[in-house]
Amino acid sequence: MRWSFLFAILIAYAVVPFAQAAHSQTSSPYHTNPLPQVPPQASLEPEPQPAASSKSSRYEKELMAADVEFCKQTAARRLDGWMDAFAPDAVVMHDGQTVNGTQAIRAYYEPVFANTNFTLTWTPTHAEASKDGTSGYTYGTYQARNGNQVTHGMYLTIWRRDKSTGGKWKVALDTGSAASQ
Repeated sequence: MRWSFLFAILIAYAVVPFAQAAHSQTSSPYHTNPLPQVPPQASLEPEPQPAASSKSSRYEKELMAADVEFCKQTAARRLDGWMDAFAPDAVVMHDGQTVNGTQAIRAYYEPVFANTNFTLTWTPTHAEASKDGTSGYTYGTYQARNGNQVTHGMYLTIWRRDKSTGGKWKVALDTGSAASQ
């Protein structure tokens, strides 16, 4: 709404002088009242944003904590730790494939985590949550190691609150992109 107000002020400043000049030069039965003037103290500077509500900040802190715990559980419990974070209808996008649902996700990642030389770690760098705390996302950097081969990249995880688990954050969609070598 603020931007529409600023846009209206900008239009008024640009159009009013031309409209008034045209009105004063010609007489028309349709333009009997001059256009309203915008007060000179009106500013085109954006209004300062209010600080994020403590509720929103709380949700974002919860998301960061959920993502960090997701990583810790994956490191400690491997596939089981990885799978505990996903909602039943979650989606993973990996290597050009879409994998839907926890059964398919587990089957997709079983051979990956069965390799004892494989480790996956990540660090969330940003979290954002909806105002009502029902959904949000995190993103950050990851490292996948398979023996001496190391891949780095970025990931995006979309989260939602799962009422069936007492309101825990669960992964709805997870995807990543490897950095070019």
